[in-house]
Amino acid sequence: SILAFEGEMATGLLAIGLALASVASGAWQDSTAGNELEINIDRGNVGFFAIAMPNRIERLKAFAESHGIALNIVDGVNVHTLNHTALVESEEIKMRYCMPTLAVALVKGHQAAVKAFLNSDYEYGMIFEDDVTLDKNTASEYGTDSIPTILNDIAMTSRTYGWDYLNLGRCIDNCESERVVFEGVRGKDVKLIESSNPMCANAYMVTRRGAEVLLQNTSPIFNPWDVMPLIMHKASRKGEFKVLSTSPRLFDQDRENTGSAFHHDMNLECSPVDGPRFAKQQYQLTRVAGFRWTDGELQFSGKELNCPAFVQPDKGT
Repeated sequence: SILAFEGEMATGLLAIGLALASVASGAWQDSTAGNELEINIDRGNVGFFAIAMPNRIERLKAFAESHGIALNIVDGVNVHTLNHTALVESEEIKMRYCMPTLAVALVKGHQAAVKAFLNSDYEYGMIFEDDVTLDKNTASEYGTDSIPTILNDIAMTSRTYGWDYLNLGRCIDNCESERVVFEGVRGKDVKLIESSNPMCANAYMVTRRGAEVLLQNTSPIFNPWDVMPLIMHKASRKGEFKVLSTSPRLFDQDRENTGSAFHHDMNLECSPVDGPRFAKQQYQLTRVAGFRWTDGELQFSGKELNCPAFVQPDKGT
């Protein structure tokens, strides 16, 4: 039934699908890129932006410095500054299940990072979460050049293959569904692929057009941040929004040193069980809520919000 489906969405999709940063005090400054590290490199066409909570800024700076990344840090959103009920009443949130307030904070953090990119002069924006790390098992397949060089090369593929949003750190994907769009990125054994469930938002790249479409169509909030682009892509019929991923992934989440309020799994790139299950849920949601593009705008209907209660995290969360 629809109600059973909504309940599974709440407990399954939200619990596993979110690439969450830890919550601490502090809030982002609207449309600003916070502290830029002074690293003497040529960044080319890609700007680097990261959402960070205060207790992870030093870790993030160390990551950036070790890979020659000139990083713009955008402050994360403190979940305790949000009133979930008020956000629903003001229709800033519209959905048919109860989204954790932590997920809403993450959406707002990502929106701020995308906005900071659009306020810059870069052609592409690389967005990181504060637990990002290289995938120790597959990053070597991208070659030995610096990370900025690799990412600048990958960015150029958008001109030929038309992606708006490129996931470089996908997780829980249904890899059996992959369709290879291009093989041999940078002359290496790296592919651009289209798949049905490339979740996680710890490392993704957007074009300027993609960033604009993303911001325009993720308010009101109708899903966790890493799911909204997938719904937008699946509802697309005339190239309104295109999501691709790199395979194998370049980035992972650092679960060992950062922990997670939601995740206790190994954050695998492919999941033969959860990948197809979540992909099916997204297709079902697309149909049930009537997601469709009309004149370049994502629209959806469905019934009114049916959520009995929102759970506000404890102050210690």
